[in-house]
Amino acid sequence: MSKTYTKRTNAKRAAIAAGIPADEVEIVAVKEAGKPARFTYRQKAAEATVKAAGVAKGKAATKVSTPG
Repeated sequence: MSKTYTKRTNAKRAAIAAGIPADEVEIVAVKEAGKPARFTYRQKAAEATVKAAGVAKGKAATKVSTPG
């Protein structure tokens, strides 16, 4: 099991220090019975990163022509 943190911000800070770009960090809650939740991190999947960037699959950029 990877290291866990008591706060989400600490988990994100550790992920960035580990070399994961800030926009690709996914914070995961680790819950154990009778204990407060702790947090860890992982890198988002490539497909999720593409969707977050606003790139739609199968759509090409359209060229806008100006009259004249």
